[in-house]
Amino acid sequence: MRSGLKTITIKLGWILGSGACTFAATALADASMQQTVNSVIDEDPLPSVRAQGMGGALTTFADNVDAAFQNPAGIGGLGPVKDDAPWVRKLYFPAISAAANSNATSLVSDLRNNGASTDAVVGKAAVDSRANLRQYGRVNIAAGIVMKRVMVIPFSDTQIAAVPRGEESNILDTHYRSMSGIGYGFSVQDPSRRLSLGYFGYNAARKEVHGPLAYDQLIDSGQRNAAVAGYSSDYLGHGDNAGLIWRLGNLGAPTLGVTSKNIGGTRFKGRGGASDLIIRQQSSVGFSMSPRFASSGTANVAVKIDQLENKSLSLNQKYSLGAEMLLGGIGSFATFGARAGYNYAGPSAGINLNLGLISCEASTYAVDLAATSAARVTEQRLSATVYINVAEF
Repeated sequence: MRSGLKTITIKLGWILGSGACTFAATALADASMQQTVNSVIDEDPLPSVRAQGMGGALTTFADNVDAAFQNPAGIGGLGPVKDDAPWVRKLYFPAISAAANSNATSLVSDLRNNGASTDAVVGKAAVDSRANLRQYGRVNIAAGIVMKRVMVIPFSDTQIAAVPRGEESNILDTHYRSMSGIGYGFSVQDPSRRLSLGYFGYNAARKEVHGPLAYDQLIDSGQRNAAVAGYSSDYLGHGDNAGLIWRLGNLGAPTLGVTSKNIGGTRFKGRGGASDLIIRQQSSVGFSMSPRFASSGTANVAVKIDQLENKSLSLNQKYSLGAEMLLGGIGSFATFGARAGYNYAGPSAGINLNLGLISCEASTYAVDLAATSAARVTEQRLSATVYINVAEF
C-alpha cells in the first residue's frame, strides 16, 4: 500500500513536497487550454472561502481572518462588543484552507474508488490520463489571534497551476507560488458604531517558479528538482491594505464599504539577481442591505465593484453580487450560514457551520482565466476552511 501511495504522490506532489500539502498536490489536474490563457493564482495570501461563495461581494461583511484583505475595517467584528467580553476575541490554532479545480476532485475520486492506494499501475494510469489537463491546487495554514480590534496572524500559502501548451501536449507551463510571513492589523469604530476604519499590513517571503516542464520530468526526482531550481526566484516584500465600513441607517442596515489592497503598489524585492515584483493597487466599493428575520436570523445582500484602477476591464467584468442567510448570530459568529453569488466568471455558492471551538466553511466558485480579454474562459474550483478557535465566546 505504501509503495502505491508513494508512486502517486511523487507524480502529483512534485513541488509541494510535504505531507501537509498532500491535498493540494493531488489537486494538479483540470481541463485543457491554450498557452494564451493564464491559469489564475490568487494573489491574496489569506484566502476567504466566504467571499468565494458570495462571488467576491464581501466588502461590507468581512469580520474574520478574511477581513485582512476583504476589508480591514471589519477586524474584530462588525457588531457591538459586550463590556464584559473576553479581551481575546478569537484565537485560531490553526486555520487550514485547501482548494482545487473541479477535475482535480475527479482525479482524487478515481484514485480512491479504483484502489490506487494498493495498485501503483492503476494510480499511474489515472494520473497519465490527465497529463494534458489544466491543473490547480492550494494549501494555506495560518494561526492568528484577535484581541479586541487588533489582529496578528502568521501564515503560509502554497499554490500551483500548470497549463498544457496545446491539445494533448506533454509540456506544461507551470506557475508555482509560495508565501510565508506575518500579518498585523487593527480597526477603530466611532462611538455610535456606524463607522469603522481599518488597516492590515504584512511582511512575507515569496518564491515563484515559472517555466515549461515536460510531464515526464515530474516523474524523475532528479530532473524535477533541476528544472524547478532553474526557474525559481525568491523575493521579500511588504503590503498595506486599508478599508472603511459605514453603516448608513438602521432600517435594513444599509452599509457602504470601501477597501484598497496593495496601497501604492506592493513591491517584492528580488533576491539573487531576480527583478523586483510589483503587485498593483486594487480598490473596490461595495453596498449591502442586511434585513433581520425571526429572532436570530439575518439576510445579507451585497453588490461590489472591484479593481477600480484597472482600465483594461469593462464594468461587466468588475461587478459581483452576493447573498447569504445567517442563523444564530451575525457574520462569522453565526451558527449556520448559506450563501450564493455571481460575477463575470459565473455562479458560486457556499455554506458554513460554527460550533464555537470548530468552524468550517466550503464553497464552489468560478474563476475567469482570461480576465483581460472579452471572451470568458472559466473553471470551477472548490475550497474549504477549518478553524480551530480556542477563544470563541
